[in-house]
Amino acid sequence: MPDYDVVLQHFKMLINQGEQAEAEEYVRKAPLQIKTGYRKRLQQDLGWAPI
Repeated sequence: MPDYDVVLQHFKMLINQGEQAEAEEYVRKAPLQIKTGYRKRLQQDLGWAPI
């Protein structure tokens, strides 16, 4: 499993390239029952609230 910092840097790279839309949608639309450490931290660090 990748380290969180590697995952965060990947998402930031996608954001910088304007290619984050599908990744952001995937994270934000995951069912609320799916609670992972990645998801919680990405929501906090990137401001991606569930929809």
